[in-house]
Amino acid sequence: MKLTLIKPVLSSVALHVVAFGMLLVSLDFTPTPRQPFVDNTEIIDAVTIDSVQVEQELNNIKEAEQQRQQELAEIQRQSEQAEQKRQQEEERLAAIKKQQQQEEALRKAEAEKLAVIKKQQQEEEARRKEEERKLADARKQQEELKRQQEEEEARQKAEAERKRQEELRLAEEARKKQEAERLAAEQAGQQAEQDRQDMNVINSYVARIANAIEREFNTAGLPPGLSCIFQIRMIPGGDVAEARVVKSSGNSVFDSRAEIAVKRASPLPVPDNPRIFGKMREIRLTFAPN
Repeated sequence: MKLTLIKPVLSSVALHVVAFGMLLVSLDFTPTPRQPFVDNTEIIDAVTIDSVQVEQELNNIKEAEQQRQQELAEIQRQSEQAEQKRQQEEERLAAIKKQQQQEEALRKAEAEKLAVIKKQQQEEEARRKEEERKLADARKQQEELKRQQEEEEARQKAEAERKRQEELRLAEEARKKQEAERLAAEQAGQQAEQDRQDMNVINSYVARIANAIEREFNTAGLPPGLSCIFQIRMIPGGDVAEARVVKSSGNSVFDSRAEIAVKRASPLPVPDNPRIFGKMREIRLTFAPN
């Protein structure tokens, strides 16, 4: 802005200086032209007129010079003001730059301080997290130890309970076994007694069956002392389902008459008790008539 203002002023000054110089040269160095021979009166008038013009021109030049000096003074004043403003602007810019540098230094210092604080915070956060991790690990170890202890206690309790239950089971099984053996012994005794009684009944019915068959047996013409063994199968009520000689007497007539006697004696005498009949449904009978 300062250079733009100074250039037009300097150009104007230069133009005035050049014009003033040309005027001086034209006044001082213009050769006097040869005058034609004229009348003296006319010569005097001409010279007078030229002096007035010169005086007027000189006044004009003086005024122009004064104006130029005033303009130069104004230019100088404006130049000085511009220079002063430039210096003030430079000083202001320098102050601003210095302030900016100070602010930048403060900003950098603040940034460095914040970086140090941030680093300290990060280190503190890292230490805190490490402490939390250690505490968490310790707590986890304690919980794991507690869990293992609880599991061990539970296992021991379960094992003790299992052993107790096993002992109770074994004791119960032993008791049941003893009871079963006692009941079995009682039942065996009762069954033996029942079997003995049933056998007495069965024997009595076998004797009655033998008598019934013997009553139907024809002994005529047969030698005494013969006997055979029958396998007799009956149905409820005493009807004979099957009768066969499993051991011959050696006399075919005796054996044949014995089979006929069995069929004639049917239905054979049997007990009404189904249980006892079930035991003698199929009997082996030795037939030896007197």
